[in-house]
Amino acid sequence: GKYASGKNFILTILLIFLASFSIEFTQLAIGRIFDVDDIILNVLGGILGYIIYLFFERIYNILPKIFKTDIFLNILSIIFFGLVVSGIVFMIIWWRKYGNRSIQWNWRRFK
Repeated sequence: GKYASGKNFILTILLIFLASFSIEFTQLAIGRIFDVDDIILNVLGGILGYIIYLFFERIYNILPKIFKTDIFLNILSIIFFGLVVSGIVFMIIWWRKYGNRSIQWNWRRFK
């Protein structure tokens, strides 16, 4: 499509880099830590997102008309929203129960 050309890929990566760099520079300016890893991971996430966009754009062109209707897309959006809200609720419950501890394996169980 018109959005998924090679020129726009480079522009997309550049914009992601600039946005990520701006956030990191702002953090440095307010006394927080500047982390290059965040910039690298954000750019890699942008590349992955762009590849996913290309994949869904190609699939969308071969889908039957029923999957392109507004009602189907609305139902799909509601399901996706429900999954996101469920994930957030799960994380809040997990945080309240376990706090700031990460998952620690008890390796003795596996011996």
